[in-house]
Amino acid sequence: MSDRILVSTRKGLFTIERTGHGATPWSVTRACFEGDNVTLVYPDHRDGHVYAALDHGHFGIKLHRSSDGGVTWQECAAPVYPKIPEGREPDRCPMAGIEIPWTLNLIWSLAGGGADEPGVLWCGTLPGGM
Repeated sequence: MSDRILVSTRKGLFTIERTGHGATPWSVTRACFEGDNVTLVYPDHRDGHVYAALDHGHFGIKLHRSSDGGVTWQECAAPVYPKIPEGREPDRCPMAGIEIPWTLNLIWSLAGGGADEPGVLWCGTLPGGM
Protein backbone atom coordinates (compact mmCIF):
# COMPACT_ATOMS: atom_id res chain seq x y z
CA MET A 1 0.00 0.00 0.00
CA SER A 2 1.23 3.47 -0.87
CA ASP A 3 1.92 6.10 1.76
CA ARG A 4 1.19 8.97 -0.66
CA ILE A 5 -1.87 10.09 -2.62
CA LEU A 6 -1.76 12.81 -5.29
CA VAL A 7 -5.11 14.57 -5.67
CA SER A 8 -5.75 16.87 -8.64
CA THR A 9 -8.60 19.36 -8.21
CA ARG A 10 -9.97 22.58 -9.69
CA LYS A 11 -8.16 24.36 -6.84
CA GLY A 12 -4.70 22.83 -7.20
CA LEU A 13 -2.70 19.66 -6.66
CA PHE A 14 -2.54 18.24 -3.15
CA THR A 15 -0.21 15.62 -1.72
CA ILE A 16 -1.74 13.56 1.08
CA GLU A 17 0.64 11.34 3.03
CA ARG A 18 0.44 8.80 5.80
CA THR A 19 1.88 10.73 8.74
CA GLY A 20 0.74 8.78 11.77
CA HIS A 21 -1.75 6.41 13.29
CA GLY A 22 -5.02 6.69 15.17
CA ALA A 23 -7.76 9.15 14.32
CA THR A 24 -5.79 11.14 11.72
CA PRO A 25 -3.30 8.83 10.00
CA TRP A 26 -3.31 10.96 6.81
CA SER A 27 -2.69 14.66 6.26
CA VAL A 28 -2.15 17.15 3.44
CA THR A 29 1.61 17.67 3.29
CA ARG A 30 1.92 19.81 0.14
CA ALA A 31 -0.18 22.02 -2.10
CA CYS A 32 0.98 23.04 -5.58
CA PHE A 33 -0.61 25.18 -8.29
CA GLU A 34 -2.93 26.73 -5.69
CA GLY A 35 -6.07 28.14 -7.32
CA ASP A 36 -5.34 26.52 -10.70
CA ASN A 37 -7.40 23.77 -12.33
CA VAL A 38 -5.18 20.65 -12.31
CA THR A 39 -7.07 18.27 -14.59
CA LEU A 40 -4.91 15.27 -13.79
CA VAL A 41 -1.65 14.08 -12.32
CA TYR A 42 0.43 11.13 -13.50
CA PRO A 43 3.35 9.61 -11.56
CA ASP A 44 5.60 7.91 -14.12
CA HIS A 45 7.06 4.91 -12.32
CA ARG A 46 9.56 4.31 -15.15
CA ASP A 47 11.76 7.26 -14.20
CA GLY A 48 10.15 8.79 -11.10
CA HIS A 49 8.85 11.94 -12.81
CA VAL A 50 5.42 13.29 -11.89
CA TYR A 51 3.37 15.09 -14.58
CA ALA A 52 0.54 17.54 -13.98
CA ALA A 53 -1.85 18.78 -16.67
CA LEU A 54 -3.37 22.21 -16.00
CA ASP A 55 -6.24 24.08 -17.61
CA HIS A 56 -5.52 27.80 -17.21
CA GLY A 57 -8.64 28.88 -19.08
CA HIS A 58 -7.52 32.07 -20.84
CA PHE A 59 -3.85 30.97 -20.94
CA GLY A 60 -4.66 27.49 -22.23
CA ILE A 61 -3.52 24.00 -21.40
CA LYS A 62 -0.13 23.57 -19.73
CA LEU A 63 1.89 20.50 -18.83
CA HIS A 64 4.36 20.46 -15.93
CA ARG A 65 6.93 17.88 -14.79
CA SER A 66 8.56 17.29 -11.42
CA SER A 67 11.67 15.21 -10.88
CA ASP A 68 11.57 15.49 -7.07
CA GLY A 69 8.16 14.02 -6.23
CA GLY A 70 6.24 17.26 -6.67
CA VAL A 71 8.35 19.65 -4.60
CA THR A 72 9.38 21.74 -7.62
CA TRP A 73 7.87 21.89 -11.10
CA GLN A 74 9.06 22.83 -14.59
CA GLU A 75 6.73 23.56 -17.49
CA CYS A 76 7.24 21.24 -20.46
CA ALA A 77 5.78 21.27 -23.95
CA ALA A 78 2.08 20.47 -24.19
CA PRO A 79 0.72 18.77 -27.32
CA VAL A 80 0.16 21.06 -30.30
CA TYR A 81 -2.31 20.44 -33.11
CA PRO A 82 -1.17 21.06 -36.69
CA LYS A 83 -2.67 23.87 -38.74
CA ILE A 84 -5.71 22.96 -40.84
CA PRO A 85 -4.38 22.15 -44.34
CA GLU A 86 -5.05 24.86 -46.89
CA GLY A 87 -8.30 24.29 -48.75
CA ARG A 88 -9.68 21.79 -46.23
CA GLU A 89 -13.03 22.46 -44.68
CA PRO A 90 -13.13 22.41 -40.86
CA ASP A 91 -14.24 19.13 -39.27
CA ARG A 92 -17.76 19.10 -37.87
CA CYS A 93 -19.43 16.96 -35.24
CA PRO A 94 -21.80 14.70 -37.21
CA MET A 95 -24.52 14.77 -34.55
CA ALA A 96 -24.47 18.44 -33.53
CA GLY A 97 -23.05 19.99 -36.70
CA ILE A 98 -20.71 22.25 -34.73
CA GLU A 99 -17.14 22.88 -35.86
CA ILE A 100 -14.43 20.86 -34.11
CA PRO A 101 -11.46 23.14 -33.38
CA TRP A 102 -7.90 22.13 -34.23
CA THR A 103 -6.59 23.47 -30.93
CA LEU A 104 -5.86 21.75 -27.64
CA ASN A 105 -8.79 22.12 -25.23
CA LEU A 106 -7.92 19.53 -22.58
CA ILE A 107 -5.45 16.82 -21.60
CA TRP A 108 -7.69 14.13 -20.12
CA SER A 109 -5.32 11.16 -20.01
CA LEU A 110 -1.59 10.56 -19.56
CA ALA A 111 0.33 7.29 -19.91
CA GLY A 112 3.99 6.40 -20.14
CA GLY A 113 5.31 4.78 -23.30
CA GLY A 114 6.32 1.15 -23.46
CA ALA A 115 9.57 -0.37 -22.26
CA ASP A 116 11.10 0.40 -25.66
CA GLU A 117 9.99 4.07 -25.47
CA PRO A 118 11.94 5.74 -22.65
CA GLY A 119 10.97 9.37 -22.22
CA VAL A 120 7.73 8.98 -24.24
CA LEU A 121 4.55 10.30 -22.66
CA TRP A 122 1.21 9.66 -24.38
CA CYS A 123 -1.49 12.32 -23.94
CA GLY A 124 -5.17 11.77 -24.64
CA THR A 125 -6.64 15.12 -25.64
CA LEU A 126 -9.80 16.98 -26.54
CA PRO A 127 -10.59 17.34 -29.31
CA GLY A 128 -9.81 13.70 -29.98
CA GLY A 129 -6.10 13.19 -30.30
CA MET A 130 -3.26 11.04 -28.98
